[in-house]
Amino acid sequence: MKRKSFCFLILFIISLTAFFCSCSGGNAESSVEKSASESAKETPFDIIGELTGPAKENISHFLNGDITEIKITDYCVDSGDPPEYVLSDGAKIKEFANLLSQESWSAEDDDVYTAEKFISTKFELKNKQDTVAVINLTTWMVDAYGVAEISGGSRTASFRISERTYFDLRALPTGKYYLHKSDFKKPDKEISLKLQNKMLYGLNEDEKSGVCGKLRQAHYCLESLLLENVSFLKTPNGAGWDLAVTGFSENVIRGNFSFGGVLKLLESICSNLKDRDTKKAFEKMHNDLQSACDKRDLKGVFKVHEYIHDYDYFSVNYPPVYELAPADWGGIDVYCGRLPKI
Repeated sequence: MKRKSFCFLILFIISLTAFFCSCSGGNAESSVEKSASESAKETPFDIIGELTGPAKENISHFLNGDITEIKITDYCVDSGDPPEYVLSDGAKIKEFANLLSQESWSAEDDDVYTAEKFISTKFELKNKQDTVAVINLTTWMVDAYGVAEISGGSRTASFRISERTYFDLRALPTGKYYLHKSDFKKPDKEISLKLQNKMLYGLNEDEKSGVCGKLRQAHYCLESLLLENVSFLKTPNGAGWDLAVTGFSENVIRGNFSFGGVLKLLESICSNLKDRDTKKAFEKMHNDLQSACDKRDLKGVFKVHEYIHDYDYFSVNYPPVYELAPADWGGIDVYCGRLPKI
């Protein structure tokens, strides 16, 4: 009996020793991984060396020193604390430098709103705990330009930058949404005309004109809203959602320029359609868009756009023609694969 108890004691000690060894090994491995991660995070990055073109000459003096991370704060929220993002990956910091290099930064502009009045996004360029420079995205003038204020090296200046760079910078921490990105082959002429005849079945000329015009208007409105406001809609509490849903203003040409306006157009289209399948398809577009607005689901809105885009260009309003330049921002030849088979 004593011998048996002794054997159990030995086995218990061996098991306990193995347990502590495994824990110790795991902690050691974890410590090595953590140390490597922290080391990578604190590796200085020569952001000035990554600048190219006029940007290198015109804003290098603001960016005094290497950086280890970029802290980004998005102030375009309706409620709650503004979301913060930290970029410490060298590839992301290089992407940031490339975006800065898209602009010449040649003309300082004092006749713009300052960061004290409004900041949409703040970029803090840091070397460990020290802030090397701060870039604030401030005013955005629709269809014109954005404004960036740079502070660093004891200087502060505001510059007008392109809308593209303004929104590319805002999209840096959260990624991009693509309005027209698809590899689907366009339906041929015969298929599009068959779909067009089916979808407009039983309508007189005035009714056809009404459906075609309202679909084009819904397409234009939804596309413009997404192009101009996507960076303000990426988070459910983004500041642009209420305006995008309820409307910026009433406009003779655009109507109610909002997701709500698109919903009204889809309702009107549904009330005029006589083909049962087409009516169901447009009712689904309406319901899906309403659901996306209720949930503040940006991906859902983009998906509805794909249906409206395809029904507009490749069936109801075939052949695709866009009256306003530029031609659908490059999307007039893009097919998203959302039409029914026939």
